Amino acid sequence: MPAPDALPAPTAPGADPDPGTGTGTGTGTGQFSGPGIDAEVPADRYGRAPGPRRRLLARIGLGAVAATGVAVVLWLALGAAATPVRWEEVGFDVQGSTAVEMTFTVTKDADATAVCQVQALSAQYAEVGVQSVTVGPAGTATQQVTTTIPTAELAVTAVVSTCELG
Repeated sequence: MPAPDALPAPTAPGADPDPGTGTGTGTGTGQFSGPGIDAEVPADRYGRAPGPRRRLLARIGLGAVAATGVAVVLWLALGAAATPVRWEEVGFDVQGSTAVEMTFTVTKDADATAVCQVQALSAQYAEVGVQSVTVGPAGTATQQVTTTIPTAELAVTAVVSTCELG
């Protein structure tokens, strides 16, 4: 009796008994050959092949989606670049329960005037102090401003809420 590894592998009914010979494999034309297989794949099995008009419409649709995406990215980029006033918080110093000193930078046209709202916030994010700061024309586009915000109770942070040209 031969060893178990010398036995031929069982094959399913209709399967190619010797896959290395190429018999029983597809010919690429939708027809199959081999023992027990004499069928042709139905022509519409995977749907109708798209016609030239459908392919053209798909390309136009894809182009429209791509153009819209590019337009949105450009609109966002140009909008961010066209912001007339930008600010950045540098730091703050809590001076007890009555005031917070805040330092921030404002970037705008050198000859423009901006009005910034600064807020002092409590640990629960409640506004405990607010102040308007006018940043006037200067010789440079970026100015560093330090202001003291009076508070009604102890603040834990200070932020710039808005800056607009005034």
